[in-house]
Amino acid sequence: MSGKVSVYIDALEKAANSSGGAGELLGAIASRLRERTAALHGAWGDDRYGEQFAEAYIPARNALAVGEGEKPGALPGLAKVFEDIADAQRDAAKVLRRQEDDNRAGFRGNQG
Repeated sequence: MSGKVSVYIDALEKAANSSGGAGELLGAIASRLRERTAALHGAWGDDRYGEQFAEAYIPARNALAVGEGEKPGALPGLAKVFEDIADAQRDAAKVLRRQEDDNRAGFRGNQG
């Protein structure tokens, strides 16, 4: 015999909104970081010190906010993860709500 399973659909929907909000916020932070740092590109100059700075800075900036090729930067990638989690939570809540409604309707129909 299996134990009782409880699902709080409203809490799942709230969690989806929170996850989606986190994804949007991370995406906005990444976008703002890309815009602001792009405006500063080259400000370090082209002398030996500027080149040393650029060698360390540009790869770190790209890894965090820009990405390379098909790979997103860490922040946009994390934003996508949270957006995907939110979508999955919303989908699960819809399925569970539909199942609950169907179960209630079936139960009422059997009461006669």
